[in-house]
Amino acid sequence: DCVIIKAGGVEVIIDSNGLVVKGGELKAE
Repeated sequence: DCVIIKAGGVEVIIDSNGLVVKGGELKAE
C-alpha cells in the first residue's frame, strides 16, 4: 500500500519502505 499526502507544498509518501517526505527538509527512509 502507498499513501500520498500533499500539504503546504510538502509531499509525504508512506509505503512498505517507510516514510518519505519530499519538498521539505526532512527525508526519512
